[in-house]
Parts: sequence; structure tokens; C-alpha cells
Amino acid sequence: MAVHSGSTYRITAAPTSSNTELQAAHTLTLKVVSNDYSSSQTAVTVSFTVTVNTPPCNCALQPWDSGTGVTRTVAVGASDTVTLPLPSVASNAYSSSPAMRSCSANACATTGSFTSVTLSGGGALPTWITKTNSDTQIVIAPTDGSLKS
Repeated sequence: MAVHSGSTYRITAAPTSSNTELQAAHTLTLKVVSNDYSSSQTAVTVSFTVTVNTPPCNCALQPWDSGTGVTRTVAVGASDTVTLPLPSVASNAYSSSPAMRSCSANACATTGSFTSVTLSGGGALPTWITKTNSDTQIVIAPTDGSLKS
């Protein structure tokens, strides 16, 4: 895309996906025609080279699949320790963006871990659900059958 500012034109290249664009030098020739004189005699050509580099690997962009659901029935006054399924890398992870395609298969984690466990809306867990010292376990111990915290 060419952007005109005074007597200067700025051309922005925005490669997006294909591996054929990456790590390559592309020599381009532009035909520039004057607004004032549009005949082919006033046209000039400008040659330049654009080098497209592979973006650095960015594991923060890695998409994750949602974990599978867990269903438990726990009686009031009883308790149950539940192991939560860890998230896993989405099947399309390495095709999702140029920065992910530049990652080797072992560059990013393939299973996740939990830093916190909250209700889906972000609220705190009820007092009868507690996270254990394990990264993947919670204990469910309802005391009166209500959902109050």
C-alpha cells in the first residue's frame, strides 16, 4: 500500500502467512507515473529489495484446547479430591500465526498447568472447594448443600 505525504511515498509490506515469503529477498520494480504527466514517457522505474525475515517464536500466541469437563456428585459432609484435566495445545497451534510457525515442535510447552482456579466468571471458589498443593487437584467438601461462598 502506498501512502503519500508531501513529496514522499511510503510503501508498507505486510507478509502474512506462506513459508515462501519468509527468509527470502524479493526484488521488486515499481513503475511510477507522475500525476501531472501521465504519458508513458514520464514514467520511471524504481527497483528495490525487500527481505522478509521469519518472526521469532512466540509461545504466548500458542492456542490451547479447552479441557474436558468433570462431573462429580458429592454428598453433604463428604469430600472428594478431583484431578482437573490439564489443557493441551490446539491441533492447529503451529499453523495459527507466522510467529507460531517459526517455533520448532519442542520450543513451546505442549501441556499446561494451572496458576489459579476460579469460577468461570472470575469469582472466588466457594469455601467448600479448595485447591490442593498439587497443580491439578481440588477438594470438594460441601457442608450444607448450598452454593454460597
